[in-house]
Amino acid sequence: MKTLLYGLMMVVLCVIPSFAENEPYDVARMNLGITGGGATSVPAFSWEISETFTMADGTTVTGWTEANGDFTILSNALICPTPATKYPYIYDNIALANATRQYGKMKVTYSNQYFSTKFMFRFTTGGDGYVLTFSPADDNIGWGSILEWESIESIQSVAWSVSYSTGWFGFEVYGTGNDTTLSYWYWADDPGDWDAAHTSWGAALGTFTNNPTNARNTGTYVGVSSDNTAGIAVDSFYAGSSGS
Repeated sequence: MKTLLYGLMMVVLCVIPSFAENEPYDVARMNLGITGGGATSVPAFSWEISETFTMADGTTVTGWTEANGDFTILSNALICPTPATKYPYIYDNIALANATRQYGKMKVTYSNQYFSTKFMFRFTTGGDGYVLTFSPADDNIGWGSILEWESIESIQSVAWSVSYSTGWFGFEVYGTGNDTTLSYWYWADDPGDWDAAHTSWGAALGTFTNNPTNARNTGTYVGVSSDNTAGIAVDSFYAGSSGS
């Protein structure tokens, strides 16, 4: 009996050091498979604003502020049938979480080459921010501040095709002051979700690096505008932001 007990004790003493030596590996392995530690899951992408304008026809655009002009809903699309004297615009009531990097896409289902499609971003409730305008009739894309609309400061010429009048338009603004860059996209079909590497969006159609004189760095609202006639119909609008 003494011999048997002695043998068991020796087995235990041999096993304990072996477990101790491998404990970090075993614990990490158990955490991955059982407790959830070690590896962390990547959160699913989520737009901060996701609007398909699925609303009743009429002059009420739920969840949006009509800052200038009389927008309405027709057949689940945002349109501007009775514009103000100059450049009607509307913005979503949800403020983005960050101003440093903002991005968005929208689907335009009606337009023609004479009407500009416009994104508003870094917008404030005081009525200022940036506007990015796609102008097929003028073969250019420009951006500047909303309050200085009559003198858009940055222009890039683009060889437009008729198909560019409808489809998906996108933007991303990053940085502040003299370090601001603005990229823009066009797609015939929905490009999918945004990411910093533009995996789904692909290469930008162009990028501005020459900044407007008076930088707009802090606004967190985004929206839509058109020309001073009933020019476009927007079917979907998505936007988000990042602090880096």
